[in-house]
Amino acid sequence: MALFKWLATAQQSCLLSLMQDQVGHLGLVIDQSVSNSLQVYAVDSLAGEVSHQSRVKLIASWTDRSGGEFQIEVMSDERLLLQGIRCERVADALQMAFPPK
Repeated sequence: MALFKWLATAQQSCLLSLMQDQVGHLGLVIDQSVSNSLQVYAVDSLAGEVSHQSRVKLIASWTDRSGGEFQIEVMSDERLLLQGIRCERVADALQMAFPPK
C-alpha cells in the first residue's frame, strides 16, 4: 500500500472549495455524499483507464480549522517501493498546490 500524508495550511475556511479544482485536474472525483466544508474524500473515476491497484483515494480534513491547518492523505494499493507510481505523482502534484507545513 502506498500512503503519502502531510499537513498544510490555508486561509480559506471551506476545504471543499479550496481543493475542488486541483483534485479535478488530477482526474479524481469528489464524493459529494461525504465531502463538505470540513472534509474532502475523492477517488479516481471508475470510468477511467486506471487499474484497480493504481486507483488513488484522497482524504483531506481540518486538524486546526481556526489556525488554518489541514491534513491530506493520498493512498492506493500500489507498492510504495516502486518509483513513479500514480499515488506518488498525485501526491507530488498536490504538494505543489498545498505545500507541507
